[in-house]
Amino acid sequence: MAAAAKAFPAWRATAPARRRDLLFRLADLVEREKERFAWVGAMEIGTPISAVRAIPAKFCAWTKYAAGWADKLEGRVVSSFQDDSAFDYTLCEPYGVIGMILTGTVR
Repeated sequence: MAAAAKAFPAWRATAPARRRDLLFRLADLVEREKERFAWVGAMEIGTPISAVRAIPAKFCAWTKYAAGWADKLEGRVVSSFQDDSAFDYTLCEPYGVIGMILTGTVR
């Protein structure tokens, strides 16, 4: 978390198209080494390799999905009140460092 928090300002300042390209590259690298990642995961948590082989592919899919949005985020004007005299807008920007714990059964 500390390393991610330290890297966040530079990531936030990175142009969206560059973020997109970096995320696609990350997914490609994991895809290329998916068997190795599966074995490391199996050894790390003591789960049979057959149960973790799908995890790198899911990671790649999620990462490519996020990459596809990186250069498509934009603000838009919306009306949130009954009268249109209010000016509201959305502004999409990197939120910051988050933590995630995934649980479940791979079938």
